[in-house]
Amino acid sequence: MRERIITALFFVLVMALGIFGGEYAFLALILFIVVMSYLEFFTLAQYEGRRDFRQILAIFCGVSPLLFVFAQKLNLGLTHWSPTDYVVLLIPFLMLFYMLELFYESKDPVKNLGTVVLSYVYIALPYVLLVEMAYWQGFYQPWLVLGLLLLVWLNDTGAYFTGVLLGRHLLAPKISPKKTWEGLFGGVVATLLTSQILAAFLVDYSKQQWLIIGFISSLGILGDLIESLLKRRADVKDSGSLMPGHGGVLDRFDAFQFVIPAIFLYFYYFI
Repeated sequence: MRERIITALFFVLVMALGIFGGEYAFLALILFIVVMSYLEFFTLAQYEGRRDFRQILAIFCGVSPLLFVFAQKLNLGLTHWSPTDYVVLLIPFLMLFYMLELFYESKDPVKNLGTVVLSYVYIALPYVLLVEMAYWQGFYQPWLVLGLLLLVWLNDTGAYFTGVLLGRHLLAPKISPKKTWEGLFGGVVATLLTSQILAAFLVDYSKQQWLIIGFISSLGILGDLIESLLKRRADVKDSGSLMPGHGGVLDRFDAFQFVIPAIFLYFYYFI
């Protein structure tokens, strides 16, 4: 228990410094989360290239969109570029993976290529969209980032305690034997209540908007189940050991990165 508390306090401190330490601190935090998530994901997926150049190239392709978006937001000389320009530039790097599979004579090249593409969708894309939302009003909004994190994490907390106290009916026993339907509903209630508390302080967005964002955030349990599926297939308890008593980076952000694309769609079309 003491180890878990110390790790949690250190984690909160790092997150606070990364979010409120300015735009470059936020960039460093996001890059760290993405790189560690890639390393853990490739281990869970048993990616053949995780011990050679293929892993380095895959991580580069994952973090480069973040660097591109930040360069635009910070006006570092790429303001005349469009996302289409960047995608076209990235294509030759992605094509390298096909040639590398020939060079390394992989046992399962289709699985390797699929793992790389999935890692981009599962890890890199959500954080690119998070950065876009962090600058939604044209300037960096650290409190919005914190609010989105709190919604997802308090959803998990509400689901956990409700499940412990009232849980009777298992949600997905073959994937996660401890999650219950009662916990699911408890998490939704906790998230919706948190959304209204945030609305009272973060007035740039209305109560109705925060309520919808909160409801979307409550779907984070699906992201948790997806990671549980990956861990069960890999026959491991945690995605990593970076945070003693809490597991790896994916264990802490699996639900968050799952709901971010859905929240971004709401921002894009309705805010």
